[in-house]
Amino acid sequence: MKSTISVLLTATTVLLSTSVSALSFTSETFVSTLEDRDATQPTYDMLAPVGVHSQLSWAGFGLSSPDTSSTSFSGVEVHSGKNYASAPVLKDFFPPALTTSYEGSEIVFFDLEKFWWGCSVKDMNVHIAPRQLPGWCTLEILGYTPGSLLPTAHAISFYFPRDNPTTMGMVEANLPGSFKAVSRVEFKIDGVEQPVMLYLDDVRYTVYNVTNMEGGIGNVVHQEVGSRKEGEQKALKREVPFKA
Repeated sequence: MKSTISVLLTATTVLLSTSVSALSFTSETFVSTLEDRDATQPTYDMLAPVGVHSQLSWAGFGLSSPDTSSTSFSGVEVHSGKNYASAPVLKDFFPPALTTSYEGSEIVFFDLEKFWWGCSVKDMNVHIAPRQLPGWCTLEILGYTPGSLLPTAHAISFYFPRDNPTTMGMVEANLPGSFKAVSRVEFKIDGVEQPVMLYLDDVRYTVYNVTNMEGGIGNVVHQEVGSRKEGEQKALKREVPFKA
C-alpha cells in the first residue's frame, strides 16, 4: 500500500561572500520517513533497496515495513508511519551509509542532524521461520568530509532493551556539529559477532548543491526562498558567521 510522503522540504539559497567574490549554494532540508515507497518485511537475504531518496544514496539500506503478526517480525517498531530503512550489519563487511556519491548527483555535502534507530538479532529459539528480537547494540556513526579517506566526525549511540522484550521502540540520536558538511556517513555496530539488523527512521539532514563558485569566503547569508509543509509558505533571511 502506497502512502503520501511525509517530508519537510526547505529550499534555501546560501551565499558565502567577500567584497570581491562569492560562493553560492542551494540547499534542501529533509525529514526522510520513506513513506512514499512500497516496503517488505526485513530479512537478511531479501530487501528492496532504498537507493537514492531525498537526494542522498542510502547505500546498503533496504526498505522495510515490520509485520508483528508474523513469526518473522523485526522486533523493532517504526518511529512514524509504516516504513523504515533496514540493513544487515556484518563484521568485516562494508557498513551501510548515507552518501552524496551516486550517478547524476549534484550534492557536494550534507549536514546530518538526527535520526531514530534500533537494532535486532535473530531469535535462536525459533528454527522454523526467522524472527528478530531487539538487540543490545552500540551504534558507531562515522562522518567523512569530501575527499577524506579517514573519518572527520564520530559519535556513539546506545540501544539497550530491558527485560527481554519481543518488540521495542526506537531511540533518537542527535548528532554534534562535526557532522556538518560531510559527504558520507557510515553506521557500524560495535563489537558485533553475529549479523545484526539496523533500522533507521525519520532521518533529518540538509543537502547542499553549489550553484556558483568564484572563490573567497566571508559570512554565510541564508536566504530561504521557499518552504512548504502541508501547503505552508514562509520566508526568512539570516546571517551566520562562517569559518573556512
